Order: sequence, then C-alpha cells, then structure tokens
Amino acid sequence: MKILYAFQGLGNGHIARARELVPQFAKFGEVTCLVGGDNNQVGLNYPIRYRYQSLHFNYNDMGSIDILKSIRSLKFVRFVKEIASCPVKDFDLVINDAEAVTAWACAINNVPCVSLGHGAAFNYPEVPRPPIRDLVAEIILTNYAPAQYAFGIHLEKYNPNIFTPVIRSEIRNHAITKRNHITVYIAFYKAIYLESFFVKYRDFDWHIFSKEIKHKTKKDNISLYPINNEDYIESLASCTGLFTGAGFEGPTEALFLGKKLMVIPLIHQYEQYCNAEAFKKVGVRVVKKIDENFDTDLNNWLYKDPSIKIDFPDNAYDIAEYVITFAKNKFNLS
Repeated sequence: MKILYAFQGLGNGHIARARELVPQFAKFGEVTCLVGGDNNQVGLNYPIRYRYQSLHFNYNDMGSIDILKSIRSLKFVRFVKEIASCPVKDFDLVINDAEAVTAWACAINNVPCVSLGHGAAFNYPEVPRPPIRDLVAEIILTNYAPAQYAFGIHLEKYNPNIFTPVIRSEIRNHAITKRNHITVYIAFYKAIYLESFFVKYRDFDWHIFSKEIKHKTKKDNISLYPINNEDYIESLASCTGLFTGAGFEGPTEALFLGKKLMVIPLIHQYEQYCNAEAFKKVGVRVVKKIDENFDTDLNNWLYKDPSIKIDFPDNAYDIAEYVITFAKNKFNLS
C-alpha cells in the first residue's frame, strides 16, 4: 500500500505527532511524507518529499490573531496551483493532519483520504466547546482540510473515533524531576513582555522559550532560551510547572509528566478556546490575558493549584493499525 502522510508544519505539535505515527504507518505500507508550511523547531527524522505553503493565521505580539495581516498573507493563486499539482493520485491512501493542499486535492480527485489529528476531533459534537459557540469558526475548523472520514486525537476519548494524546518518545522515556523553575512557552507574547511579569516572582526561576531569542541568556531569576527541542524537553521534564498557550501537544505532555499547568488561549483562535474548556474540566487553570489582572491568577497557580498527572497510554501503533484497518475496509484497499 502506498501511503501519503500529509501534515501541517506550522508550529511543533503536528510534527511531534508525525514523529511517532509515521514509523507506525510504515509497518503497513510505503509511506511518503508531505508538509504544508515550515515554521517549526522539531525535526521529523523521516524524509519529507513534498513541501507546500499552508493557509494560516498571523498573530501580533500581545496574544491575539492579527486578522488583517492574516488576510494579506493569503496566497490564493499559489494555493490553487499547488492543489492542481499535488500528486495524490499516485497513492492508495492519504492520511491528513490539518494539511489543506492535500486534503482539497484528494476531494477534487476522489482519492481516499482520512483526517487524523487534534483538529479532526472537532468533527464530533461531544468534544468540549466554549459556552458561546462561534458557528463561522466551527465551519472553518471542520472544513479547512476536508476528508471522507475523521479520526480525532484529544484529551479524552469523547467519541469512539477519538484517540487519547500521542506523547512523543522523548517525553515518554525522559527522567522526571522537580526543580524550582517554571517553563514558559507562549509564542504570541514578546519575551521581554513576559520577563517583565515574572522577574518579580523570585521564589522561582523562569525558563522563557521564544523564537525571538537567538542565544541563551540569564539575568537574575530569568533564563531566556531560543526554541530548541532538547533544551525545552529538559526544562519541561525538570520543572515545577508549565505556562503555555492553549494548544494541544505541549499541555498534554505536561499533564503526562505530572506538572502543574496553566494555559492561555490565543485571542480569536477558536480551537484554543475549545481546548481551554477541555483543560478546565480536568482542573487546569486557564487565563485570558497577561495584563494588570494577571498577578492574581499567577499567585493562585504558583502557590495553591495542585499538579495534575494523566497517564496517557502509548497508543501510536494502535492508532495506525486502527486507521489502516478501517481504510482497507472502507476503500477496498489491499
């Protein structure tokens, strides 16, 4: 069986998941990898044959999506050309993790395609949503990268077609310790702005990871790190707590390690609002903004909130086997 594994390359979550799933799918067929977008700091450790642009949002430095900048950055003509040239007809099955070019190429050419990833979970109504739903955002979220069938990955098994998180091996097998530092990874706030809040909390050291930082520096109780996979994992595995955006992979890794966790959704990013609701249900503190009211939340989190541990099973092979068996039956593949 010839399998095309297509995933979004914006951020580290999709590629971290691909690192675990691609080798498992390779046990069932010949796997070729395609990535849409290239804005990540985690390598795949598997050859990538095709690279395309990706439809994505731009954000400012103060925690919000920049709507106008996002609209201006769309390259629609290029997007259409890439759909037309995408070689999906060369494959028996496409497994898609939020990669729009491949998904639309499959839809146009009637090529078997299944969606597998965190975004795919939102095809199911059982997945937590905020109290006020954004119907436009729901439509975009579920139609951004369409597929015939959707297999989601989320915090809990809300539906039979939803799997629990795929925890990468570097995290799963790492020694866990507890030192007196807080790991901070929030891509949509400037490092200097974050530093101004945390420097006064001298009971803790602070490890701030940012793509703005080119070289590791330390001043008082603040350590500034460039985005580096090894340094981040070491900091996370040994920290007291993680403060990060309301994405998915980072927070679930912290929960797996049993770390104190606080998350902040990117403003106007509906998927992160949904994630925040799911995290709230298991006791994670969610904050809306880092502003003059933030100190109260931060104090409560640092000195009162407990750590939370969820022992997510090692499920990468089981997911691959389930998806391949399903696809063989539905699409009459051998």
